[in-house]
Amino acid sequence: MAFQCVSTVRNLNETFASFDDVYEPRIVQRVNDYDVRIAKCEGRHTWNSHADTDDFFLVIAGKFTIHLRDADPVVIGSGDTYVVPRGVEHCLEAAPGTRIK
Repeated sequence: MAFQCVSTVRNLNETFASFDDVYEPRIVQRVNDYDVRIAKCEGRHTWNSHADTDDFFLVIAGKFTIHLRDADPVVIGSGDTYVVPRGVEHCLEAAPGTRIK
């Protein structure tokens, strides 16, 4: 039986160019049961937490600050990653032009 690939190539630069909304993630791929999402970020977002899942951040471009209720803020830049554990309340703040996964 021949292997049949059903995935599609998605270019992140093209996808980012297709929208202007900030803090409105777009799904670019699916892996197993997970959505791979990207977002443009700018300014401060709302406080939130996720009871059932960790929150993974990868900064593609720009600078991103993750404010945590009971800890010092975490600042990450281009190429950096950070995981907010499930249930931990956090608030996001980004410099203009920041792009995340």
